[in-house]
Amino acid sequence: MRNMPKFSIVTISYNQAGFLEETILSILNQGHPNVEYIVVDAGSTDGSRDLIKQYRNKISTVILEPDRGPADGLNKGFDEATGDWLAFINADDALAVGALYSIDRFLEDHPDVDIVLGAGHVVDSTGALIKPIRPMDFTMIKWLYGGADFIQQGMFFRRSTYEKTRRFNVDNRTCWDAELLIDMLLAGAKLACHDDVLGLFRIHGESISGTGRLNAAYKIDTGRLFEKAMGRTRSPVDNIISLYYRIAKWLSHPLYYAKRYVHENRRHHSNSATNS
Repeated sequence: MRNMPKFSIVTISYNQAGFLEETILSILNQGHPNVEYIVVDAGSTDGSRDLIKQYRNKISTVILEPDRGPADGLNKGFDEATGDWLAFINADDALAVGALYSIDRFLEDHPDVDIVLGAGHVVDSTGALIKPIRPMDFTMIKWLYGGADFIQQGMFFRRSTYEKTRRFNVDNRTCWDAELLIDMLLAGAKLACHDDVLGLFRIHGESISGTGRLNAAYKIDTGRLFEKAMGRTRSPVDNIISLYYRIAKWLSHPLYYAKRYVHENRRHHSNSATNS
């Protein structure tokens, strides 16, 4: 009889009390018998620590100490992880219902993979769908050129694969998840995509994606990741290659991207009407 893998899930928390309980319960209510939950709070003052205390007896490890940012908090959390497979769900996001059993079944059918990229939903502050994300035909090259998507809340990876990297880059303030993914792929990890929805990514007024306050830094970080992966700086020719990959992405799955476009625009028009 196959032994179920042990999952270690890390949540980094900082002043997201309005969403944190939903996040915590999304992991605790999975019902999977072999899950370790680790919560790292860097110094919340909005009631988040009271919520953590409320569920303390169901959380495997709690770390309450300052850190140098989200990537540093994740490093601290994963330093405590003992699971075979790792994932991280931020304090304003959630794990989808049944996600751990879904990934468990997938791993049984794909025993040789090191990274699984599952599907997910981008939602707003109320939980309403903004758009679906499916990491179809994902490769590192396609992602670098804008020709593939992934959602961090649906990403699971082996602890042994994570340990081959230098962990999360604490100097990366915008896309530490993508950098870790690239580092694992550069270390030889084998990746597979999973169609089931595994996670929810929430965009709201206080989130990095919602405010856009780090857009310039994100452009610098993604440029640096291109250099790391390709061994050279981006050139004007790469802009043409990027256009090719983006068009190919749409043409390979036109119905999916058309539906996603409809979801995004419906949400945009709804927000415009509300604000007018």
